[in-house]
Amino acid sequence: MRVPKIREKVQLEGIRRTISERLSYSHREIPAAYLTMDVDMGKVLSDRERRQEKPSINAYIVKACASALMNHPYVNSTFEDDTISLAAEANVCIAVDTPRGLFAPVIGQAETKSLSQITKEINDLAQKAREGQLELYDMTGGTFTVSNLGSFGIEYFIPIINPPQTAILGIGRIRENGHSYITLSMDHRVFDGAEGARFLSDVKKELEEKASSYS
Repeated sequence: MRVPKIREKVQLEGIRRTISERLSYSHREIPAAYLTMDVDMGKVLSDRERRQEKPSINAYIVKACASALMNHPYVNSTFEDDTISLAAEANVCIAVDTPRGLFAPVIGQAETKSLSQITKEINDLAQKAREGQLELYDMTGGTFTVSNLGSFGIEYFIPIINPPQTAILGIGRIRENGHSYITLSMDHRVFDGAEGARFLSDVKKELEEKASSYS
């Protein structure tokens, strides 16, 4: 029997172990459905260029999702112990790649914040994640998650729901025609495909028609 030479063995512990357990539970227990939509990001790109302080693309996406979530309470919810909790605020998690794995710190009350505020929080939380400085407060209370792999050249992908949340949005790269694919993974126990489609349509409308009006 061939045995590979091992470079290093890494023990899962702390926050990383918790994340591993949650995602394993999600993949095993949640009956998920998936919806993909094409979005024209041209207005976002042109609006970003006209601003003196350039917001991040993720800030536009977080803001668009937060605005849409206010009209879709079942998408903006958590599900635990057979109870659906409909959130009154959009606490949007943003997936961050680090040497120790993927973390998803929270942008609290994102629906009330400007693009510059969201950009700063994303940058600050990403730095804390990469330095291993995230606190429990930074990682709890999320109601929805955004994961953007566009910078890696990914066209589209199906993200795993981060329980007890009921949905997560995956963002692909902005292609040469200015369009991007967005994919919603949804907990089918909590809401159905039609509601997921309405939410995606609202996110699309935010990004294509309302991005230039964001403060």
